[in-house]
Amino acid sequence: MIRKRQTGRTIRTLREYLDLMRAGEHTIDRRREVLLEHQARLPGRGPRSTRAQPHG
Repeated sequence: MIRKRQTGRTIRTLREYLDLMRAGEHTIDRRREVLLEHQARLPGRGPRSTRAQPHG
């Protein structure tokens, strides 16, 4: 949990994600949404961004 907290996630978001994980596989879609919502809030990591940027 410490690593997830270091990524800038709020305690509320961490708790929601952990609760979803404990609830089982039927929560996969919501867990993905939580992660994508957080990713969209990161600078330079919006929905159209990719990890590896081509050089050129």
